[in-house]
Amino acid sequence: MPGLSKLAQSAQDWLLARKDYMAALSITAVALVLSYWMGFPRIAWSDEVLYAVVARNLVEHGSLQTTLYYPEAIVRGGYPLRDVHMPGYMLLLALPVALFGPTDAALMLPSRIAFLLSGLLIYWLGKRLFSPAVGFASVVAFCAYPVFFNYANTAMVELTLVLIALLYFGVWVAALDGPRLYQSLVLAVLLAMGILVRETFFVFLPAALYALWRWPGATRRRASLLFVASFLVLLVGVVYPLSEGRSYYPNSFSNVVDRGDLRLIASGFLGNFGLQASRYVNGFDNFPEDQVRLIQSIIVILGLVALLRFRKKQREAAGYFLLASLVAWLFLSIFFTSNGWRGLRHLMMTLPPGLILLNGLVFSLRPKWVRISLLGAQLALFCVFTWFTAQALTADRADHYREDYAEARILAENIAAYHPHMVLAYRPWLYALQFFPVNVIYRWPDSLETLQRIQQHVVIDAIVVDNPVQRDQIIQASQAGLIAGKFRPVNRETVEGYFFLVRGDLFKEAMDAALGSDLTLLGVDTLTAARAGDPLPLTLVWKARSDISADYALAVRLVDAQGQEAQYWLGRPVLSSYPTTEWQRGEVVPDTWDIALDPSLSPGEYKLEVEAFRTSDGQSVGKTSIGDILIDSRRQ
Repeated sequence: MPGLSKLAQSAQDWLLARKDYMAALSITAVALVLSYWMGFPRIAWSDEVLYAVVARNLVEHGSLQTTLYYPEAIVRGGYPLRDVHMPGYMLLLALPVALFGPTDAALMLPSRIAFLLSGLLIYWLGKRLFSPAVGFASVVAFCAYPVFFNYANTAMVELTLVLIALLYFGVWVAALDGPRLYQSLVLAVLLAMGILVRETFFVFLPAALYALWRWPGATRRRASLLFVASFLVLLVGVVYPLSEGRSYYPNSFSNVVDRGDLRLIASGFLGNFGLQASRYVNGFDNFPEDQVRLIQSIIVILGLVALLRFRKKQREAAGYFLLASLVAWLFLSIFFTSNGWRGLRHLMMTLPPGLILLNGLVFSLRPKWVRISLLGAQLALFCVFTWFTAQALTADRADHYREDYAEARILAENIAAYHPHMVLAYRPWLYALQFFPVNVIYRWPDSLETLQRIQQHVVIDAIVVDNPVQRDQIIQASQAGLIAGKFRPVNRETVEGYFFLVRGDLFKEAMDAALGSDLTLLGVDTLTAARAGDPLPLTLVWKARSDISADYALAVRLVDAQGQEAQYWLGRPVLSSYPTTEWQRGEVVPDTWDIALDPSLSPGEYKLEVEAFRTSDGQSVGKTSIGDILIDSRRQ
């Protein structure tokens, strides 16, 4: 077919004309595959889970709210709240989630695409600023650089930011070469997009102002007005509304700022600045993190060398890189983080121009063998540290995933049957992701008063603790009316180190059985299988349909397959501590029984029944079956 042949020839010609870009893309694709093979491509870190649940909320509910909350955020801002992060990345993540569902592969797709496109952009920028050889060397350096390589197969935000920053840098370089009015608008849009992903993207604002200052006099005013107007409109009309309602994130510097003491604020900033600086001058305590930081410092220093050595647009690119790096460092001192690796992540978006300048410096050297030696040394150094950081990060991600998956499984097995809407627990990231739409308060409140204030905003359905003292404090506070919910324990002994408490009016099996004219059995908690001689946990959840004047006693029976009573228990509700004469209309009462199964019970299926009697005359007011239970013989 002539038409098809012509189309194939046109495609071949197009590919041949762009074979250098295809080669750059191939290099980046190979690195992406290696990153997948060496990494742990599962949602594992807490930030990834936060991004994932918000993206899924957006797709399924049209909401940017998260399902993970800080106690301090609820106390300050009420409930529900948005995530502590800027919302731009979650808006992007919502697209693959809508297309493919909230799977690991879908959530990592933006980072993978950003990695591939960043490689192409770096080649284009290296070629434009220096030469094709510098472009290819910069692509290799980018792919081998530890932080970029190891974040390529995650759902973290960093590579998306790197791509936006590279697009911004590319437009900036093009604007210096051949200014066009539309470029000022593109700079404003990209700057707003970056800020919507992470507010530290403001580090690139000075570069835009410089480009506008360098604009030809005839169009400088129009370009400046277009940039300022569009940027302000985007900030006020898009960034601010989408970011409003972000959850409060507690850290030491924000707590100082909240006090409003200027002296403390100044000393806090200086302390944070000193902390960031100390990470670059202290000894190598954390391998390989400190060594990667040293490499980053060397690249910045070489950026200063490039500023002094080069001329025209190459020199301007060096100034762009140095200014962005310096402002980013100042931002890190303001937005305090004690995590050194997190500091490296914040500086990632400023680094690609530095890699281009580094390779531009190498190719400016003579003779050829010096260039080849330095390029080989650079690649070897990056690959060595990439190998070690890949091992460290992969192990860290695997440990996080294993730990959090175990927590998610334990929580699900013990409290999912109660269909809780809000759980107070520590760090069960994957619980919120895998057992959506459960909401989790994932830091323990600092006091009972904080818990009371949280309950003014939200109803807590279940509480997970890891020590009996805390469990008993919650139960006692609940019984004394200090906190709402009448919480009761689900398990007597720890399950994988945890105790589970549920709100008193929650139950596994709904009954809705009327016993007499004023008593309803709402639901039951018990086992479906047990061993003769073992304790059988049983909770009956009652509701008073009216103020109760009669004093009721309750009988629980175990009935065998022939309808014969096999075992019998009798008592007043709530271990005889809360007689029905005190129950008021509409009140819900959880009634936990302490039942010991007879060791001589024959194996088989039994029915559990409950019956209510008036104590005044022994008259039954009704009975109901509350479930079947399989009894196994006692282990000898």
